[in-house]
Amino acid sequence: MNLMDKAVLELGAGTGLLSIVTSLLGAWVTATDLPDILSNLSFNLRRNTKGRSRYIPQVAALSWGQELERDFPFPSYRYDYVLAADVVYHHDFLEELLNTMLHFCRPGTDAAESSANRMARPWRGRV
Repeated sequence: MNLMDKAVLELGAGTGLLSIVTSLLGAWVTATDLPDILSNLSFNLRRNTKGRSRYIPQVAALSWGQELERDFPFPSYRYDYVLAADVVYHHDFLEELLNTMLHFCRPGTDAAESSANRMARPWRGRV
């Protein structure tokens, strides 16, 4: 997969591993998570991509399903890929995750979610 110059959004970035890798592969990355996670996420992204990435990865607060149009209005925020890895461990938030994916996954966007949790079924699709 060629990510060079592609806009990538990661949902539930956590420590930022997926965002670090996609950034090192040449993508313009926005890593999102809950506000209390952002300090560690920013540190990890900076430490592992500084001077090695084409673009400086961005970090943004995002609570699934909340204030999406206000904080990430379409078409101002358009992504080629929306990624999420191991984010479905709290099934109470599946509806919010789905609403968030629907907000960002417009025609032409690739979306992928993977999970080690056997209760959640990994999916991949093109919108």
